[in-house]
Amino acid sequence: MPYDHLVKQGRLKAYSASPSEIQQLLRISTRDLNAAVKILEDSPDWAYTMAYNAVLQACRALILSEGYRPRGGEQHALLLRL
Repeated sequence: MPYDHLVKQGRLKAYSASPSEIQQLLRISTRDLNAAVKILEDSPDWAYTMAYNAVLQACRALILSEGYRPRGGEQHALLLRL
C-alpha cells in the first residue's frame, strides 16, 4: 500500500467513495477553476483562492479514487503534498 505510513499516523483512512462523490468533487474543481480564470484580471487574489480550492478538490477526488480519505487537521496540507 503506497500510503502505509500515513494510515499508521492516522492521517489517512481506508474509504470506499462512490463514483458520484468523486465526480461531484471534480465538478466543483472545474467550476472553481473556470471562475478563477474569469476573474483573474479584476481580482487576482480571489482568483488565486479559487484556483487553490480547485486544486484541493481535485486532489481530494484523486485520493478518494485510490481508496482513502484524509483525516484530522491540516487535510489541505496533506492532500497537496501527496
